[in-house]
Amino acid sequence: MAIRVYNGQCEDASRLLFKELKNLNVKDSTANLDLLWKLTLSLLRNLKPGWNGMMQSVYIGTHPGQSTIMLLPVIEMDATDITCIYSTLSFICDQVSRYEVSPIVTFDQPLYWKALTITQKEAEDSKLKSVVLILGVYTHT
Repeated sequence: MAIRVYNGQCEDASRLLFKELKNLNVKDSTANLDLLWKLTLSLLRNLKPGWNGMMQSVYIGTHPGQSTIMLLPVIEMDATDITCIYSTLSFICDQVSRYEVSPIVTFDQPLYWKALTITQKEAEDSKLKSVVLILGVYTHT
């Protein structure tokens, strides 16, 4: 795998300005609805489908068959290095171009910010524009 040096600048997230959110006091109009309706709503419709539900909603076609495990190259760089993130996204785009689909990549918050900065600053015809970035949560047990 070739390392691709990122020549752009990664903006520092600490320089973002956030506006204060207004405190909204809203009365829940559904608070007095029938208990049975509330129970069936939560049982019949899961609002957060989870990882498998998300993949089922974006995958089109029949199941491709048995899964395989393949070891991919390791980038021996600091994972937070912008060049490492850029090289990884480029590698993923090169691999996925064979299948004519958009790659979906999950990052934790600091890496997500850098990956988003990279993809947004790319030219419109760049392969990296097809990457779908997901802000994920990594838990330690």
